[in-house]
Amino acid sequence: MTHTLPHQQLYTLREAAHLLGWGERKLFRQLRDIGALDATNVPPARYVQDGYSKIELRSYWHNEHKKYIAYAKALLTVKGLGWVNEKINTTA
Repeated sequence: MTHTLPHQQLYTLREAAHLLGWGERKLFRQLRDIGALDATNVPPARYVQDGYSKIELRSYWHNEHKKYIAYAKALLTVKGLGWVNEKINTTA
């Protein structure tokens, strides 16, 4: 199992799409199609364990419900960015 180092560069999927020269929707769709994201846009545990991605827990205040709402944000590591570029270009 690969551990993510605290100083490791991480990219949001929006940033990754921009760096790879793809549209954000295309990247999300293709990652879901190959199983690298689930239906809620969170990577399965094996991709986190292999060092391709990281899940960051975040929250925001919802005024109408008067409470914080938690959600998971998928991030790609440098290793994951290279893997996505190779994997999607060979399956697209």
